[in-house]
Amino acid sequence: MTDLRKIIREEIAVLGQVLIAQAQGPVALAEESLSEEEPREQQKVLVEQRLLGHIADGYISDADMTRLQQKIAQLDVRSRKEMLGRLARALQSGELEGRF
Repeated sequence: MTDLRKIIREEIAVLGQVLIAQAQGPVALAEESLSEEEPREQQKVLVEQRLLGHIADGYISDADMTRLQQKIAQLDVRSRKEMLGRLARALQSGELEGRF
Protein backbone atom coordinates (compact mmCIF):
# COMPACT_ATOMS: atom_id res chain seq x y z
CA MET A 1 0.00 0.00 0.00
CA THR A 2 2.82 2.44 0.83
CA ASP A 3 4.49 1.72 -2.52
CA LEU A 4 1.28 2.66 -4.30
CA ARG A 5 1.05 5.90 -2.33
CA LYS A 6 4.66 6.67 -3.15
CA ILE A 7 4.09 6.16 -6.86
CA ILE A 8 0.95 8.28 -6.83
CA ARG A 9 2.71 11.11 -4.97
CA GLU A 10 5.64 10.97 -7.41
CA GLU A 11 3.33 11.14 -10.39
CA ILE A 12 1.30 14.00 -8.92
CA ALA A 13 4.48 15.93 -8.17
CA VAL A 14 5.77 15.43 -11.71
CA LEU A 15 2.41 16.36 -13.20
CA GLY A 16 2.35 19.55 -11.13
CA GLN A 17 5.79 20.53 -12.42
CA VAL A 18 4.74 19.80 -16.01
CA LEU A 19 1.63 21.96 -15.67
CA ILE A 20 3.64 24.83 -14.22
CA ALA A 21 6.19 24.53 -17.02
CA GLN A 22 3.44 24.50 -19.65
CA ALA A 23 1.87 27.60 -18.14
CA GLN A 24 5.21 29.43 -18.29
CA GLY A 25 5.73 28.64 -21.96
CA PRO A 26 8.80 27.63 -23.98
CA VAL A 27 10.78 30.84 -23.34
CA ALA A 28 10.61 30.36 -19.58
CA LEU A 29 11.62 26.71 -19.96
CA ALA A 30 14.72 27.63 -21.99
CA GLU A 31 15.75 30.29 -19.47
CA GLU A 32 15.19 27.87 -16.60
CA SER A 33 17.36 25.15 -18.10
CA LEU A 34 20.25 27.57 -18.65
CA SER A 35 20.20 29.29 -15.28
CA GLU A 36 19.18 26.59 -12.80
CA GLU A 37 21.76 23.81 -13.21
CA GLU A 38 23.84 24.87 -10.20
CA PRO A 39 20.87 25.78 -7.98
CA ARG A 40 19.41 22.34 -8.70
CA GLU A 41 22.52 20.70 -7.27
CA GLN A 42 22.24 23.00 -4.26
CA GLN A 43 18.58 22.01 -3.89
CA LYS A 44 19.58 18.35 -3.86
CA VAL A 45 22.18 18.99 -1.16
CA LEU A 46 19.66 20.88 0.97
CA VAL A 47 17.02 18.15 0.60
CA GLU A 48 19.60 15.51 1.42
CA GLN A 49 20.67 17.41 4.55
CA ARG A 50 17.05 17.79 5.64
CA LEU A 51 16.41 14.08 5.10
CA LEU A 52 19.55 13.07 7.00
CA GLY A 53 18.53 15.39 9.83
CA HIS A 54 15.17 13.67 10.14
CA ILE A 55 16.86 10.27 10.02
CA ALA A 56 19.22 11.39 12.79
CA ASP A 57 16.19 12.47 14.85
CA GLY A 58 14.54 9.14 14.12
CA TYR A 59 11.11 10.72 13.58
CA ILE A 60 9.37 12.89 11.02
CA SER A 61 6.00 14.55 11.60
CA ASP A 62 3.27 14.56 8.96
CA ALA A 63 3.85 18.27 8.31
CA ASP A 64 7.61 17.78 7.92
CA MET A 65 6.99 14.79 5.65
CA THR A 66 4.75 16.92 3.43
CA ARG A 67 7.36 19.69 3.24
CA LEU A 68 10.11 17.18 2.50
CA GLN A 69 8.05 15.56 -0.26
CA GLN A 70 7.38 18.98 -1.78
CA LYS A 71 11.10 19.74 -1.81
CA ILE A 72 11.88 16.33 -3.29
CA ALA A 73 9.26 16.92 -6.01
CA GLN A 74 11.18 20.01 -7.13
CA LEU A 75 14.35 18.00 -7.82
CA ASP A 76 15.34 16.62 -11.21
CA VAL A 77 14.15 13.10 -11.99
CA ARG A 78 17.39 11.34 -11.03
CA SER A 79 17.78 13.19 -7.74
CA ARG A 80 14.10 12.78 -6.95
CA LYS A 81 14.31 9.00 -7.37
CA GLU A 82 17.45 8.90 -5.23
CA MET A 83 15.93 10.93 -2.39
CA LEU A 84 12.61 9.03 -2.47
CA GLY A 85 14.55 5.77 -2.39
CA ARG A 86 16.54 6.93 0.64
CA LEU A 87 13.39 8.08 2.37
CA ALA A 88 11.57 4.82 1.66
CA ARG A 89 14.53 2.73 2.87
CA ALA A 90 14.79 4.76 6.07
CA LEU A 91 11.09 4.30 6.77
CA GLN A 92 11.09 0.59 5.95
CA SER A 93 14.22 -0.15 7.97
CA GLY A 94 12.90 1.65 11.03
CA GLU A 95 15.67 4.29 10.96
CA LEU A 96 12.94 6.86 10.52
CA GLU A 97 9.51 6.72 12.08
CA GLY A 98 6.74 8.51 10.23
CA ARG A 99 4.07 8.13 7.58
CA PHE A 100 4.78 8.35 3.86
